[in-house]
Amino acid sequence: FSKHKQGEDRTARRTAMATPNGTMNLLGEAATVPQITTMAASAVICWGMHRSSSEMLRRRDYSRDTSDKAGAYVTAGVHGLIASLLAMRALMFDEVIVKDPLYGRSDATLFAFALSAGFFIYDVVLCFANPAWGLDATGHAIAGLLLYVIAQFPFTPRMACLGLLFELSTPMLNAFKLLQLLADHRTQLIQMFQALFALTFWTVRLGLGIPWSVRFWHLILSALAEGRHHSTLICLICLAANIGLNFLTVFWSYKIARLAMRGGKKRSNAD
Repeated sequence: FSKHKQGEDRTARRTAMATPNGTMNLLGEAATVPQITTMAASAVICWGMHRSSSEMLRRRDYSRDTSDKAGAYVTAGVHGLIASLLAMRALMFDEVIVKDPLYGRSDATLFAFALSAGFFIYDVVLCFANPAWGLDATGHAIAGLLLYVIAQFPFTPRMACLGLLFELSTPMLNAFKLLQLLADHRTQLIQMFQALFALTFWTVRLGLGIPWSVRFWHLILSALAEGRHHSTLICLICLAANIGLNFLTVFWSYKIARLAMRGGKKRSNAD
């Protein structure tokens, strides 16, 4: 009975989101005024945070490039901390996304997704303004924006929350990058944040990310087979993004492990 009721709820929700001619609005609730407002406000706040922190460093005679990078590290670190805490709260206490991991709707998760989409809007603009930072940074920002607009349908909210939980390692990553940029003599502090980054990265992205990806694939493939999906294209985009994310997780885990072993050998040789 409960599965039948959930199926009816999904059908009713998809019907309510359909356009007048009966076709599906792919954006869902991402196209509503509250979500657009939250995304816009988040982007403006992130840009203001970036500008204020970078201007503060310029007044201390740092170059524009150094100040811009430092501002980006500060903004990304703050977003990572807030997003991961919001995701943790949703994963622990939001029963809606547990009962319906495909189309479960809650105001808390929609707010978290819009907040992060706003950050990625800021990130896309920043990357285009600084092309020297590389295509990988731009690609990451565009992919993040696309996926967290898709998540606001709402679609696969539980997996989207796990994606935000991945940001738990971001504050540590940006902390040691910031120290390397502005205070490279603080070697012990840098090493501490590097170790914390490795620990959180492996715990969340490998320990949780890989097993949950298996469940995510089962969820999407089941929805496709049973016709419970709102868009085949969106499902394929999410599956492709999951493949890319797991590839990067394994690749960066290997690189982090190599750096850790190299650092250990250097310390043993110094002793």
